[in-house]
Amino acid sequence: MKNVLKKVSAIAMALTLLGSGTAIATKIDPKSDTTITASAACQYHHGTVVQGRYIENARLDYNNYYYYKENGKWYKKTARVCRSCGAFVGWYTERA
Repeated sequence: MKNVLKKVSAIAMALTLLGSGTAIATKIDPKSDTTITASAACQYHHGTVVQGRYIENARLDYNNYYYYKENGKWYKKTARVCRSCGAFVGWYTERA
């Protein structure tokens, strides 16, 4: 419930800022087109610390990977995505 309220308030603030910015800009210069893009960041991207232990909150996306060769050895890079929101958070590298 707490996360839902945070997201709703973030959206409400973004819409308020968008509305006020557009109203001010159209009075100053009616031909201007100002656009504000806002998005709420996921608080779980980089994990959290629970009872002194770091909790990793990413999973590997096995459909998004590639191979590369470095110093005569093959490596596989697999995309890591947030378990909460599904956004890309980095790459996981392993020997192929």
